[in-house]
Amino acid sequence: MGFFSRKQASGDNGLPPLGDVGAPLDLNAGSAIEVRANEGPMPATRERLAAIKASGDTRVDVVLTDTALVSDEELLELIELEVRDLADQLGLTVATISRRP
Repeated sequence: MGFFSRKQASGDNGLPPLGDVGAPLDLNAGSAIEVRANEGPMPATRERLAAIKASGDTRVDVVLTDTALVSDEELLELIELEVRDLADQLGLTVATISRRP
């Protein structure tokens, strides 16, 4: 799980661009976090969302990774819902959720 600034997410720091084939992130929306699908939101997820809020961003992009390890589509949807709920509790809007196998 990680927190990425716009600069990092756009690849300006040598990191690969975030996003999923056919579902690219809107890098102008704000910051992005990574949540492993096989673990779901962890305590650090809330901390990273709070850091995004503290940075002044109001929108966040979510990259749900390791989705191939979760065979139940309903579980993936529940994880997405939980991340959206956490963001909402902090006054953030989830701009996009991308899935990566």
